[in-house]
Amino acid sequence: DMRAWEASNVTGLVDAWARRNTGRELWRHGSQPPLLLLLHDRVRWLDEAWNVDGLGHFKNHTAEALANAKILHWTGPLKPWASNGLHKDLWEPFSVHCWKGLEDGVPT
Repeated sequence: DMRAWEASNVTGLVDAWARRNTGRELWRHGSQPPLLLLLHDRVRWLDEAWNVDGLGHFKNHTAEALANAKILHWTGPLKPWASNGLHKDLWEPFSVHCWKGLEDGVPT
């Protein structure tokens, strides 16, 4: 709802928080933390299948959760294209759409 977004000045508020965090003392990663703070009670939460995340951190996702996933989200350092990556079997069908010749994020 862009009208509600604009009426609530979400962009301006996120920008203000981001400017306060230039040294990364409040949080380390992007705009998601201020968005979560600003919008936590103004959203409709989707079923967890719409964002199965942590695939670059955890091995403990259930087979059912992975089979029903709408979006596979490799948050974490163990990206599937890296030599030590997790869930490479899930990534492989999609890798044809991505770069080749990278090992651990470095051109080979």
